[in-house]
Formats: sequence, structure tokens, C-alpha cells
Amino acid sequence: MSLPTPPADLVAYGGTVLSQDPQRPTAEAVAIAGDRIVALGTEADLRPLVSPHTQLLDCHGHTVLPGFIDPHLHLFSWASRRCGADLSDVGSIPELQRCLATHLPQLQPGEWLRGYGYDEFLLTEKRHPTRHELDAVCRERPIVVRHRSGHAAVLNTAGLNRAGIGPSFADRHGGYAERDSSGRPTGVVYELEAWLRSVIPRLPAARFRAAVQHAGQDLLRLGVT
Repeated sequence: MSLPTPPADLVAYGGTVLSQDPQRPTAEAVAIAGDRIVALGTEADLRPLVSPHTQLLDCHGHTVLPGFIDPHLHLFSWASRRCGADLSDVGSIPELQRCLATHLPQLQPGEWLRGYGYDEFLLTEKRHPTRHELDAVCRERPIVVRHRSGHAAVLNTAGLNRAGIGPSFADRHGGYAERDSSGRPTGVVYELEAWLRSVIPRLPAARFRAAVQHAGQDLLRLGVT
């Protein structure tokens, strides 16, 4: 085999490397220089590439995979969840309310309180929260909480008013606002994300940039490149 120069920056060994090369689908070790894989082989094959500056990574029998490319990740939506209350693990509406309330002191004047990732099937009540239950968290500040699917959301009364969703709100683009028996919005909306994005102010730019950077680091740790 022809050995590249300069020496490798990293050599991972002691595992099973999946190469995606039909001619050589697996190897025991892999050498990386800069942002390129420069050699595959046994640990002995790659030993000439090791210098005092090479990082050696013992895989302890684990499998080394190529980085995954996810074409349907919605990176910005995922990153935005870092800018609000994480509701993915709450088990009841009172717990959801408490989780939202802890984020109130972090907000700037006039900023919306955002929550992400609740699932009504994981709540004791087995239903969506209502605007009245979000009003109990804060009546003055607009609140929006997004369902884990991204296809539903709940707003408090202030949020409904800011979004222009009242008794006369016209359903649009296949989405609609749920109403109670008197015709007033309950706070629950379905398939209205495009409308919400048009009426809810964007997140502060610096905070959102930091959230995207952290999301990218999380993805790298999970092997998504």
C-alpha cells in the first residue's frame, strides 16, 4: 500500500471499521489526516503513519461507522428548542405549567415564552392543554407551546390575541383553530405553523446562532455529519 505523507492526525484501531468500499468492506484500523481518511488496514499496516503528534484512539472492539447524513432533520426547528422550555418529558399539565414558569425570568421584556415537544398522549390528562391553563402560567406575556410532531400548538390568551386568532379567525392552508361550544378558540391550533411563524417575532439572533452551534455539536457527537 502507498503511505501518504504527512503522518496521520488520528489513527483509530482495535475495532471494526465499515468502509463502504465493496472491495474492502471492513478493516481493523483507519487513519485520518486533516479532513480526509487516508488509509485503512490493520494496526500494523497503519503504524508507519503514527507520529508523536498522532492521536491514537482505541475503539475497544466497537464498530466505526461513516458519518450519517440526515436529509430530513429540520435543523433550525431542532435548534430553536434550546431557546425555550423542553416539554418532551413532562407527564401532566401541572408539570408542563411548572416547567414553563421556570423560564419566565430568563426572557426579555415583550418576548414570547416558548415551549417545545409536549405530547398529549404522555400527559396524565390525555389531552392538549388549553389557553386557560397557559394563562395560569402568565396572562400578560404571550405563550406558545409546540407539539412534538410540529403539527399542533397551544397559545394562551395573550398569544392568541397577538396572533390574531379570535372567534372570527378564518381557517387557512389546511390548518384551523379549535373552538369550544361557544365558538371561542380553546388555544389549540392545528397545521398553522406557517401562520404562527409569520406573526410571532423571531428569536433573538445571538441566542439562536448559539443554539444552532450547540445543535451541530450534539449532532457530531451522535455521528451525524
